[in-house]
Amino acid sequence: GVGGGWGDGYIAHETTVHRVPDTLDDEAAALVEPLAVGVRAALRRLPDPGGKALVVGSGIIGLAVVQAVRALAPDCQITAMARYPQQVEMARRLGADEVVSREDPFRAVERITGAKLYRGMFNNRMLLGGYDVVYDCVGSQSTVQHSLRWARAGGTVVLAGIRFEPIRVDLTPVWYQEVDLIGLYAHGMETRDGLRQSTYDLTIRLLQEGKLKAEGLTIIFISHKLDE
Repeated sequence: GVGGGWGDGYIAHETTVHRVPDTLDDEAAALVEPLAVGVRAALRRLPDPGGKALVVGSGIIGLAVVQAVRALAPDCQITAMARYPQQVEMARRLGADEVVSREDPFRAVERITGAKLYRGMFNNRMLLGGYDVVYDCVGSQSTVQHSLRWARAGGTVVLAGIRFEPIRVDLTPVWYQEVDLIGLYAHGMETRDGLRQSTYDLTIRLLQEGKLKAEGLTIIFISHKLDE
């Protein structure tokens, strides 16, 4: 494509453009892209009914994942980890059953999931038990390392956040506890309810049905971009 960004026009292939329905206001339309990342992350591994999911990070992508998991797996228990008061409030409003902010995260996982926390050499910590699915929406060296340890044996870590730098991570849980570590690249094609469609189209449908909400997310999105 040519143009875009702050330009007043751009050229793109017709398959990359999605028409905004008249029922969607401008704020919701502007947030389709980040919300779609949350939808794709959720669909990479949805928790089973009654399962436990953890969303690490409550920026725009983390909040999108909270909403998407609640919309697509309504009977699961969702925990979010948040740094700032406005993120705590939004995570609760958008579907998180618990929000961990100031509590030690390993102790919080132990408390919420009933896991058993062990401390090893060099202050290493490991849990027996944990979450069925962990969505890492930060993607830093420490969050990947910890997310693998917050997932139960046979569980999954979905890497939704990225840092454009090399990281060093101890992958012991991947082979020792058979924790799946899977990733995603923003958007793609999804199969849902027997229909194959783009992540954007599915996200727009969920917004139209009221299962995803854009209200209040704009300031979180702006703060996220400023942090970048």
